[in-house]
Amino acid sequence: MPVIYSNGRICTLGPSGVVTQILVDDTGSVAAVGSQVTGHPLAAIATRYDLQGRTILPGPVDSHDHLLWHANQDLTEADLVGSSSVDELLQRLADHDKRRPEGWLCGHGFDQERFPDRAFPTKADLDKVAPNRPAIISRVCEHLVVVNSKALELAGVSSDDGILTEDRMDPVYALIPEPGVDEWEEIAEHAMQLALRGGFTGVHCIVSSKAEITALTRLHKSGRLPIRVRIQLRRDLTEFAKSLGLTTGFGDEWLSIGSAKLFIDGSMGARTAMMSEPYDDDPNELGELIYTPERLNDLAKSAHDNGFQLAIHAIGDKGIDVALDAIEFAAGADAGTARHRIEHASILRPDQIERFARTGIIASVQPQFVVTDFWTVRRVGENRKGWVYPFATMWNAGVKMAGGTDSPVERLSSLEAIGRAVTRDAPWRGPEISEGYIESECLTVEQAWRLFTEGSAYAGFNERILGTLEPGMRCDFIGLGADPFTVDPRTIETMQPTLSVTGGVVRWSATS
Repeated sequence: MPVIYSNGRICTLGPSGVVTQILVDDTGSVAAVGSQVTGHPLAAIATRYDLQGRTILPGPVDSHDHLLWHANQDLTEADLVGSSSVDELLQRLADHDKRRPEGWLCGHGFDQERFPDRAFPTKADLDKVAPNRPAIISRVCEHLVVVNSKALELAGVSSDDGILTEDRMDPVYALIPEPGVDEWEEIAEHAMQLALRGGFTGVHCIVSSKAEITALTRLHKSGRLPIRVRIQLRRDLTEFAKSLGLTTGFGDEWLSIGSAKLFIDGSMGARTAMMSEPYDDDPNELGELIYTPERLNDLAKSAHDNGFQLAIHAIGDKGIDVALDAIEFAAGADAGTARHRIEHASILRPDQIERFARTGIIASVQPQFVVTDFWTVRRVGENRKGWVYPFATMWNAGVKMAGGTDSPVERLSSLEAIGRAVTRDAPWRGPEISEGYIESECLTVEQAWRLFTEGSAYAGFNERILGTLEPGMRCDFIGLGADPFTVDPRTIETMQPTLSVTGGVVRWSATS
């Protein structure tokens, strides 16, 4: 049944500008907007939905998240995000220990940079809470964990302080039981609701197991997939997918195969992001390359030749060099048309920005990092300050960009991500957090919104159906109680969606 959404301030982000009503046809596409609705053949039989004065904008798409992993953590782990000291972290972990006394004790999201002495928790700290059961907590970047003595014993790993980074974490994670397919299906349902409430109508979801793919497929087949999901495959799953004939683009507009995910370096927080020059706050450290450049070249070419879009995690400028080289080695002049991506692209030199623009390689960026990782300038030093998340410079240079959250590394909130792209770590946050503030790198509200709509649509090969609310496009939007174009920009990140619509159907409402 056709629907007319009316009595709102509908920002189409297209030539139609701002209108008060929009007509949706039976396929879930926009049939008419504004004055075109009156007199349209479908208008006479359409039902009406009162937007009650809401501001409506095209639905943001998270171009980089671990949505099912996020949902699993939300259901089973201690939330350590925002802990201001090791003592607070341990108290949260102890409270969770009481709620879930069996099996592994897990927590996520701590950031030692927020502690008074900036010291990491250690295995001795975790042993106080869990002397007899294995325990593991992950740093907010997920590239470093701390484990207790029992976990080290079970994994056969030696560490004086229990701190493990990158592949040194693998033996421990290998022991933690994975959810079964049925459990993953429940987790996936929870994930969909988290995404809707977070203001996302689509996600590029990184998965790590066949069971997660099966769970998403089950939801889709049974009509329980309320958002558009593009599956980003971990590298070891690409052979499995290829054996089934599943390469980039396979599927439909609701569930499809996206890119093959590769890593080349780590994170700034763990000082494992690979830099071309030493870290300013640790002159003996350059970071880590997970593969040799030659090995990454081979992996990238294999994935490209097998029909996969590439998505290479690269944060440090040296890591980005190696990733760009690998993409051009794999695809040559087709690097841009294949829409290969670099995930994060956090520390960018001016010559690299020019290279992104020239090749058409996509930068999948996460604006929340600018505030969460406020200490990044300490890592790189004042001389490289301008290389830190240079979003406006990238935008103005014509770099293809897509916006993401990297949840659960960051909060699954489209408004927080968009707001932080606009304000960055502005001075009003406080003298310490504003140390990396560069006003000239702030995006406008419109640019930030397009980053998560048109930008993510392009990265997902969906720009012909997503990104605006013009006739012929799919009717995916979120509703807000205030207009982000007119409010104090500092309040955007705290705004909450009140309505989520995909394919012309209301999927979630704050009042229902």
